Amino acid sequence: MLRILVKLLPALLVCCSLAATGVFHTWQRVEGVLLGYRLDELVSEHDRLVEEKRSLVLEMSTLRQHSRIELMARNELGMVPPRPSQVTVVSEPFEIADGSEHPTEKDLSMPAQSEERRHSSLVSMSTAEEGPRG
Repeated sequence: MLRILVKLLPALLVCCSLAATGVFHTWQRVEGVLLGYRLDELVSEHDRLVEEKRSLVLEMSTLRQHSRIELMARNELGMVPPRPSQVTVVSEPFEIADGSEHPTEKDLSMPAQSEERRHSSLVSMSTAEEGPRG
């Protein structure tokens, strides 16, 4: 019986290696097909997202049109163009006194001062508050 097993062993090994190769080849083909399906899904999703982006860019462009914004401001918010007396031209940049992000009326009415001017005005303010020294 051992002699028969020894004679059949090479044939058995060849059959097993052919079966393993066949299984591996089949698995590889199935994975390739599944990856192809996944790639098609991703390409379709990419195309859909590109179309959505194009649509959103167009919508954003439409919403940002000055004529549309002006029309909404006039009709929905009741805004009107300012009278010439309401317009203030700012020639120098202004600084916000309290460091907040939004300027107050006082900040808007005072132009920015140079460091030297600001220091001299602070010194003169502090001496005026203290009164004459003596």
